[in-house]
Amino acid sequence: MKALDQKDARAIAQDLEEVRRQFELWRGGRKRGARIPAELWQAAAALFPRCSVHQISRALRLGYEDVRNRVECGKDEGASDFHFWDFRLSELQTNISECRLRVEDGAGRKLELELKSIAAGQLLQLLAGLWGRQQ
Repeated sequence: MKALDQKDARAIAQDLEEVRRQFELWRGGRKRGARIPAELWQAAAALFPRCSVHQISRALRLGYEDVRNRVECGKDEGASDFHFWDFRLSELQTNISECRLRVEDGAGRKLELELKSIAAGQLLQLLAGLWGRQQ
């Protein structure tokens, strides 16, 4: 049984090292300020729960909170897959019964909202006001 545990530990360490190499390759060729690609975030999140959030963030040189948020988001959705949609709220003519929204601007400011029963236009106005932008 102990040999199996050592074998598992070796496989986990190899997986973590492979993802670390992917991050280092990306870091070596990226432009300053470039965002981490979704594929790398998915690879990092997929290491959980075999590796702890601390182990992942330390090995990959990522912020603990960022890794934890990606892992938690993957648990909420039932997968480590992230989906992003680009749409115009101003074109929606309906109410949104419930939504969880995470936004980040180019300066790295982040905002997370949980809303119930809001019109799409109201959501657009709220975001515009919070981010200081005109509609």
